[in-house]
Amino acid sequence: MAPSKRQLEEREMRKQRILTGALEVFKSKGLEGATMDEIAHQSGFGKATLYYYFKSKEDVFSAILEEGWISIWESLEPIIADQKSPRQAFINLLIKIAEIAQERPG
Repeated sequence: MAPSKRQLEEREMRKQRILTGALEVFKSKGLEGATMDEIAHQSGFGKATLYYYFKSKEDVFSAILEEGWISIWESLEPIIADQKSPRQAFINLLIKIAEIAQERPG
């Protein structure tokens, strides 16, 4: 039987909570210093839950990077599509990237 919409939403919420906790651990310990134990603790889950969603800390790290790049691309794509001049598109992209960097310290 396929999971219900509610179950899918709960899974996504757990995954996001893990990624949020992991980001804090990676910020303070770095990739090499972080452990799955610390990520589980910071996320408020047991290690079994963590391993249900991710194979390793590298897998968690990759998911964080992927979400970040998707978010950045979604911000930049309309700028690229909207510009007639490559020069102006480049300038507007740089401005948007600077804005994104200021919004997301750390």
